[in-house]
Amino acid sequence: MKTTLNQIARVLNVTLCIAAAAAFFVPNSNGQGITSSGISGAVTDSSGTPFSGVEISITHEPTGSVYTTQSNANGRFNLRGLRVGGPYTLNATTEGYGDYIREGLFLELSRTTSISINMTDAGEVVELASFTVVGDASLQYGASAAGAGSVIGREQLEETPALNRSFNDIARLDPRVSIMDGSVNAGKLVAAGQNNRMNSVQIDGVKINDQFGLEDDGNPSLANPISLETIDEIAIELSPYDVRQSGFMGASVNAVTKSGTNSFKGSVYHYFEGEDMRGNNPITGQKDVFEEKTTGFTLGGPILQNRLFFFVSYEELTRDVAGPTPGFIPDPNMVEQVRQKMI
Repeated sequence: MKTTLNQIARVLNVTLCIAAAAAFFVPNSNGQGITSSGISGAVTDSSGTPFSGVEISITHEPTGSVYTTQSNANGRFNLRGLRVGGPYTLNATTEGYGDYIREGLFLELSRTTSISINMTDAGEVVELASFTVVGDASLQYGASAAGAGSVIGREQLEETPALNRSFNDIARLDPRVSIMDGSVNAGKLVAAGQNNRMNSVQIDGVKINDQFGLEDDGNPSLANPISLETIDEIAIELSPYDVRQSGFMGASVNAVTKSGTNSFKGSVYHYFEGEDMRGNNPITGQKDVFEEKTTGFTLGGPILQNRLFFFVSYEELTRDVAGPTPGFIPDPNMVEQVRQKMI
């Protein structure tokens, strides 16, 4: 006899992000966590000599948040604890020199972007006989990397097909990660040949691993523990040499959630899948009872311009499936014979 399982999963994610002015928030006084990013580099003058005391400000354009620091005696500067994504605008100023401005900077989760700044005298005219245009890409194996890994940004998240709307659908973009097939291993995320339960899945730095081993795919819930609509970036690391990360041998799947900006933005979505979209059961030759509906919305925006923001997400999942089909039904006559022999 078939039974019906009704599951309703609701996810309510509210994020309040306070982006205070530099007078109230000093990012380089805190260590960079695995939920943020950073910028570091060196400042030199026109002769290539390290330049100290240069005022450096970095502005997060969507929220207007400003972070400031100064170059030290060796011309080095470091800003950590910054929000992932962007765009950022970097401005370096000092008396007697022209401003150095760089726009369109995008920062990646748990990585530090390296910038080289060359200050020019305000009255100096530089004549270029020739110039070369080169690409500027973040190096996954650079000095700021903690091992082999990749970062999946918001644009990739929006463009990647996700059949099950799961972290596993996104993590498979890393070539060292694979998703198992088959009736037993289906949906399991395997990295570097390790068992899927050796992975570490984190949301905003909090581990959400399946501690009791209830689900085959390693998630702590029957469905995705948090809606993909709330995710801003996902960083995938394989065996990083980073003291902030431990307790796993496979892959670290680290996700950070979105936050509000100075503009109101939101989305409404609905997904439906039914038995008519599936094939017949190979054993019974008929379609199994199945219906799944996912409905949700997101909304983010400012409470106080450039200072206080909000982000709200709600998702509801309803699933109707057939109960398990018994694989073996003993013959009542044989059962009776066995019982008589045991008396």
